[in-house]
Amino acid sequence: MARMTSRPRIGALIRDAMERKRMDQAELAAALGVSRSAVNSWINDRAWPMNSIAALEDVLGIKIPREAESPEPPVDETERQLLSIPDLPPELQEEFRRMYRESLQGRPRAG
Repeated sequence: MARMTSRPRIGALIRDAMERKRMDQAELAAALGVSRSAVNSWINDRAWPMNSIAALEDVLGIKIPREAESPEPPVDETERQLLSIPDLPPELQEEFRRMYRESLQGRPRAG
């Protein structure tokens, strides 16, 4: 059975980046080659910028979170220990998890 995914709300992220860059909706739309109403829908969380994520990140200098999923369970005790480090921010947990799993590729797992 496929896991349900949801898209994170990114409107405030886009709006804040636009303010930092002193861009209005029409200017961002022109820079991305989309309509002003598309930009308006994104910043009000009514639509997701499916084909414009990379361009948005480039133009605004931001990182847009991809679809949120419930985290996968740890693959082994080492990963479980990595994820139990106190006060480790979630983004670092995910980065450590990714790096650890990459290090396992091509190696047989112990245990």
